Amino acid sequence: MSESDARQIFVAAASEQDLVNAQRLLRAAGLRPGGFGSSDNAGVIGEAAVDLLSRSSGALAVVSSRGLTSNVAFEIGMAAGAGLPVVVLQLVDKNDPPYELPTDLRSIFQVRWDPAEAPSQSLAARLHDLFMVKSPRVDTVPHVGSEENRRPFADEAERRVATALAPIAESVVPQGPGNAVGVPDLAAWVEDLPNWANPVLVEVKARDLTGRGHGRAIAGLRTYMIRGQISLGLVVVPGLHEVEWHSTEGTAIALLGIDTLERMPREEVVALLMRGRNLVAHAK
Repeated sequence: MSESDARQIFVAAASEQDLVNAQRLLRAAGLRPGGFGSSDNAGVIGEAAVDLLSRSSGALAVVSSRGLTSNVAFEIGMAAGAGLPVVVLQLVDKNDPPYELPTDLRSIFQVRWDPAEAPSQSLAARLHDLFMVKSPRVDTVPHVGSEENRRPFADEAERRVATALAPIAESVVPQGPGNAVGVPDLAAWVEDLPNWANPVLVEVKARDLTGRGHGRAIAGLRTYMIRGQISLGLVVVPGLHEVEWHSTEGTAIALLGIDTLERMPREEVVALLMRGRNLVAHAK
């Protein structure tokens, strides 16, 4: 695909170097950069930005050593308000923690990249895929029970899991068409987790009464997580099942029963996810 045929992506960046790095990554993902860097005192604000956004298929907001600048935050809001897919690119050294976004922006899809290294194929593929779907609007993140969910819960098991996670989650959102092979059922954004550990992906195996499919469910969820650079996952199975952690390749997945999850007080659910966070962090 030539660059002229690729989707144009608006870039909100706080410096010229951030812009150059974002352009490099977008081109590696088969996408066409369509914006330019801005600072707190000058940049693409107002009519020029509106015009550029109107001709774009998505927006990439760059966060680097300067953190989230006011102009970049403003342009995130403009893009989300226009209904465009929005992705935050964290430009950080591979050994450093990512920048913590404000709470109301943590539901936006994120990728991290150390620009000292060449973009990996998995990172480029994830960025490309993220711009094929709409990000949740930053001002109207769907919540459990809200009519603004991307889709209704596929079954009662999904609803039970989402309800059990609701006390610790800012948002629990159904994913994909529901009960689709290879696509997690739920994504939960948890305030107590660091930004890099969100969202937590959940696979609900309501019909796996024998346990024979547990291994396949874990492997399938891990494949999806690795491709998306997502760290934490849950596989929820019928009945009572004590927590089993499966940690490898930068991911941590807990297998547990739906009845077990429902009986956990809020503090235990938070501790469960913190345990997964630690497994991933200590393995890096």
